[in-house]
Amino acid sequence: EQHHKARIRKLRARALALFVRGNKRNLPELGLLNSQDAEPITVESVRSLNRVAPNGDLMSNFVVELVQWRFDARVGWMPNGCTLIIGSSGELRYVIRKRLDRESRLIDMQLFLDGVGLRHASLFRADTPQQVSALASAQLKALHLGCC
Repeated sequence: EQHHKARIRKLRARALALFVRGNKRNLPELGLLNSQDAEPITVESVRSLNRVAPNGDLMSNFVVELVQWRFDARVGWMPNGCTLIIGSSGELRYVIRKRLDRESRLIDMQLFLDGVGLRHASLFRADTPQQVSALASAQLKALHLGCC
């Protein structure tokens, strides 16, 4: 049954990715780029979200995390994306985004990496976004294993 659930999650994520990529005119609204300057959009996660409404009804939603990477010579690989809250009937309820097409975001990232984030700057200089993720995961793992 676990294998079946995992397969369904992958199918849902693939369907969502196809939908997002097929509606390219809406990408800027999600903070994503329709450009050769950015990597393809990936669906990082799709999970259910249940909450109780003020009137006591159970509300079921889905949380979807979309990520896209872009390389900038000033900072290296930079993650970008959005979190979508989707209602049970498919309506888009909320969008929380970080936009790569804003110069201010690049400047903020550069200031971070030049300041308190200096020790992480080499992560973003990896050859691919996948290497950035792998290096960051390794650092987090080392941090947690070292303390416990």
